[in-house]
Amino acid sequence: MPLAACSTNIVFAPTTCTVKPGGISQIYLFDSTLLDFTQAAPVSGVTQPYTAITDLGTSTKIYGVQFARMQAQYQATQKNATGINAGYEHTLTFPVPDLSMLSTQWSILADNQGYCCGIGLIIIFNSGRIFIMGESSVNGVGLAYPFYTWQDGSKADSGKKADDMNAYTAVIKGEYNRLLIEYTGTLASIIALKP
Repeated sequence: MPLAACSTNIVFAPTTCTVKPGGISQIYLFDSTLLDFTQAAPVSGVTQPYTAITDLGTSTKIYGVQFARMQAQYQATQKNATGINAGYEHTLTFPVPDLSMLSTQWSILADNQGYCCGIGLIIIFNSGRIFIMGESSVNGVGLAYPFYTWQDGSKADSGKKADDMNAYTAVIKGEYNRLLIEYTGTLASIIALKP
C-alpha cells in the first residue's frame, strides 16, 4: 500500500527483486563549504537525488579513508517527539587500524573541521549506491538549514592481545530533517576529485 503524503503517493518497494549487499566499500571526506551538488526540483513533491558535483574552490580535493575491511557502518534514527517535525540522527562509524601519531593528528583536524563548518562525507555502499552526508551547498545556494556533522564518541583502543584490533574508531554524527540524499552521478566524477 503506498503512503499518501498530502495527496502524493509514494510507493516504497524495491525496484528489482535481487538481494543487495550490506556494508560500505569506500568513504571520502571533503570540506563541505567547497563542493556544490546539483539536484532537480521535486517531482510531484518527491525529493530528487543529486546528479552532479561542482568544485566551488580552485582545486578542491576529497580524501579517502582506509578503514578496517567490512567494519564501516552508517546508521540513521528517525525521531519525531511532537508528531509534527521529524528529525534524523545520522552516525557513520569506521575503525582505522594502527593507533599512531596520525590518529592524533586526524582526530584534532576532524574536531576542528566539525566545529568550523562540518565534515562532508561521500559514502559508497557495497550495493553500489552513493550517499552524501554533511553537504552545505545545493544548486549553487547554501542550505537554509545547515547539515552539520562532527566527531562524537570516537574511541582509541589498543586491544589486549595480539589478535585484537588496534585501531582508532572514528564516529561522525549529524542531525538533519531527512535521510541522506543519494548521488546518482558517476563514480568517475567523484574519483576525479581525489589528489
